[in-house]
Amino acid sequence: EEYYKFKKPGFSDLVNNLGLQYYNAKDFVRADSAFARVVAYKPEDLIGYKWRSKCNYNIDPDGKLGTGVPFCTKYIELAMAKYEPKYKSDVIDAYKYLAKVAIMSKDNTKAKDNLKKVLELEPNDADAKSVLSKLK
Repeated sequence: EEYYKFKKPGFSDLVNNLGLQYYNAKDFVRADSAFARVVAYKPEDLIGYKWRSKCNYNIDPDGKLGTGVPFCTKYIELAMAKYEPKYKSDVIDAYKYLAKVAIMSKDNTKAKDNLKKVLELEPNDADAKSVLSKLK
């Protein structure tokens, strides 16, 4: 009967779930590797980039290495192309990470641009306002 039909998980679903298990266990390097496979299998899908971004926020929390830059950039590109409110907080996180990396590399212009994009999405974001006011 119809109600007994279940969607079988595909490869990317299984690898995504593995990545989430690693992420929840705080093994961000292995999680990132799993999500890299999701991206390779489904490069047009946001989910792999979202989680690679999150893994790299944790691998590089100060933004000194900038390991998450390509994943944040691609996530923003894909999310904004088909923007829905559910993407807002992750897009804001990605812009904040990009701003942090720009600050660490002494590129205040790029940092300001990213923080202004945060404020376009969330005008009352106290963190973005505070950091932006300190940049020259």
